[in-house]
Amino acid sequence: TVRAYAGLELGVSGERPDALEGIVRHCLNEASIAKQGLTGPAQAEWLDRVHENVENHRGGLTWLIERARPSEAVDIAWGLVFFWLVRGHSVEGLRWFDQILSLASVPPLSESKAMTGSALLWYTQGELARAREALSRALPLAQNGGDFSLVAQIEMIFGHVEHASGNLSEARERFTRAIERFQALKIAWGTGSALNGKAGVALAGGDADLAEDLLNEATIALRHCGPWFLTPVLSFRATLALRRGKATEAMALVRESLTHLRELRDRASFVYALVPLAVAAVHVGEHVWAARILGARDAVSERTGGRVAVGVIHDLKVRAEREVKARLGSNVWDRAYDAGRRASIDALLNDIDRVLDKK
Repeated sequence: TVRAYAGLELGVSGERPDALEGIVRHCLNEASIAKQGLTGPAQAEWLDRVHENVENHRGGLTWLIERARPSEAVDIAWGLVFFWLVRGHSVEGLRWFDQILSLASVPPLSESKAMTGSALLWYTQGELARAREALSRALPLAQNGGDFSLVAQIEMIFGHVEHASGNLSEARERFTRAIERFQALKIAWGTGSALNGKAGVALAGGDADLAEDLLNEATIALRHCGPWFLTPVLSFRATLALRRGKATEAMALVRESLTHLRELRDRASFVYALVPLAVAAVHVGEHVWAARILGARDAVSERTGGRVAVGVIHDLKVRAEREVKARLGSNVWDRAYDAGRRASIDALLNDIDRVLDKK
């Protein structure tokens, strides 16, 4: 690896700056390519590739920050933002962006990217006020800098923040603008993700037919993108199925989502996917299983800091947990919940198959 090469150079010549500049060049190149790879169909392979190089990236970022080179540091951190998110490293990603933003003379577009990356990660942590503040600072910088792809991403994240805050009208407008910008730029993952966000707003507003239409559009837009982007679509589809009284359909949709998440080794969408599964378990009378599902979800949430920010999913979780606790009583709930905290994705998939086989 480059890090091993750098170590050899240090041992032989003591030329630490030259060796670390080599790491920086490698990281800049890798991050640039990864930014595309992490949104494409080979997403799983790219997540693994970034993971294998993560020590190099940490070394490169440290070197650049120590030398007050924010533009290059942002290029690396921004290129890896989906890695930080999907693999449950949001806290680390936030730390890098915070260190970059603390430097003097950060160029406006670099500042906007760092703010946007921070906002995305803050949102996944349920820190809505911090996310909104960062986005409010990032948007005019991106607009003035003419980076319309960045503007579209800011509008989309803003939509998620407003939805999570209960501001459905504002969220709808943000997602609509994001969709228009992503479509104009032919950015498929962004178009599909923003359509899915707007579908979530429709679900929250009680318009199931519109939500279904938007989810269908999102699925088409995402057909050649990384599977991670499909998992929120599947969660909303499962939620829609539950509203229509189709618990087994919801389970099948969650099963598809978990299969993707297992391949990706995701730690972000997992906390969303298990909520409709728990509700489906309640619908078919599997209350002990529902308690285990909620335990598995909470265990990952506690390890990664990930929170269910989307209101329509959060409300499902609250209602399911309240109903299961009331049905089981504290002793049975505690045992099942604790057992679930140790459950693997494979175990969850096996449980889904067990229940579906009985239907």
